[in-house]
Amino acid sequence: MPRIRNVSPFWSELLGRPIVDRSGPYVWLRPEHGLGLGFQRTDAPRRSKNRMHFDVSAPDPATEQRRVEALGGRRPEGYDDGGFR
Repeated sequence: MPRIRNVSPFWSELLGRPIVDRSGPYVWLRPEHGLGLGFQRTDAPRRSKNRMHFDVSAPDPATEQRRVEALGGRRPEGYDDGGFR
């Protein structure tokens, strides 16, 4: 599966938070409960593991995993079935 190059549309769709602002290298999703979520694009090469780790939870993890994969996400390697998705 190809890697997601622009993560903001993925997280916008997954979290149901529309993109509300784009300015330079920044993209912001709609704030909820006083908290905003933004992304900054960088052309710097990744040197090791991902520079950001983000966990989400859901009442039905298997269904949510299928939705994440349909949006272009992928399961991290090294986790057994029933573990993190």
